Amino acid sequence: MSRVSAVVFDLDDTLMPEEAAIDAAFHATCHVAFPPSSKTAGTLTARVRTRAREAWRSSPAARHCGSVGISSSEGLWGAFATSGAHAAFFEGWLPTYRVNAWAFGLRDVGADDGDLAARLSDIFAQEVRARLSPYVGAVEAVRAVRMDYAVGLLTNGDSGVQREKIAKAGLKDEFDAVLVSGDIAVGKPDAAPFRRVLDILGVRAAQAVMVGNSLTSDVLGSHRVGMRAVWVTDGQSTPRAARPDATVSTLGELADALRELGGRR
Repeated sequence: MSRVSAVVFDLDDTLMPEEAAIDAAFHATCHVAFPPSSKTAGTLTARVRTRAREAWRSSPAARHCGSVGISSSEGLWGAFATSGAHAAFFEGWLPTYRVNAWAFGLRDVGADDGDLAARLSDIFAQEVRARLSPYVGAVEAVRAVRMDYAVGLLTNGDSGVQREKIAKAGLKDEFDAVLVSGDIAVGKPDAAPFRRVLDILGVRAAQAVMVGNSLTSDVLGSHRVGMRAVWVTDGQSTPRAARPDATVSTLGELADALRELGGRR
């Protein structure tokens, strides 16, 4: 077994919450339009998300978004990269996409109000950004790992969106290498982004460990290139199809897991 010399982290739902932040932002935004006691707010959330997914999947950039892992929810708030093959399309399309998702969602619940839709679209983006913070102890965990290993970050998504998350979470200066799938137009679990971040770090796959919450993107993806993987379970049970090399419930357990895998003692 090769000695571990580098650790590569995933970002969303590993170092910082994504799904919980989006859910909370929808909750707060919809209650601007409808009182907390009303069931309509919850229905509006579901309808806006459905309308957004429908438009996202039918857009000319759908294949690109699927390849690099950009979600319809990120499209509702993120500041997308200003360069690349699809930059001009996103710049022109996203503002309408965002307002329409809210407008059609409102219409679905019987509130046909274009001005309110535009207002809720802006509020939602603000609510998401207010929640771009790391998990408690995540920054400290990365810093602790960096004392003994080269440290990288490998995340799916648009480069502009993901780098804003990284900066807002206070993680901008904590990595020796950062690679966003949007930078190379292909995302995890494809082998290419794993190989690229290993090249940047200057280590062989056998010397590196991937740390992430996704069994598909992080565990199976890193195994494809010969890396080992630590799965951050967050209470999930391990399906038989995936075999992480180690599991941790929180990042506070990571140092011990790395030592078990052949890291520094």
